[in-house]
Amino acid sequence: KSPEAPYRAAAAQALGRLHARQAVKDLGALLADADLEIACRAAEALAEIGDKAAAKPLLLGLIDKRPALSDAARLSLRALCGSDPGEAAAGWKAWAERQGLGWPGP
Repeated sequence: KSPEAPYRAAAAQALGRLHARQAVKDLGALLADADLEIACRAAEALAEIGDKAAAKPLLLGLIDKRPALSDAARLSLRALCGSDPGEAAAGWKAWAERQGLGWPGP
């Protein structure tokens, strides 16, 4: 674990609290961070920002192989979009297609 990891996680949280829409792209990139805590905090921050543009990176987080991140992404999508098509990726895939967002996975 990187010594700066707690600071990066805290920065992600702060961006969410500030509703920093300009940070959606950077927070989306953090979903791929090797440090699971940072990735999960980024997912939570994306929901807090409240910009629908955050849905696309969260859909990518939803299909991540790390269960904690896919759970965080699902909860964040639910909070962001006010929708809950369930825990299965198939429900979210159908939702994403109805929203015109496309699906990031197979």
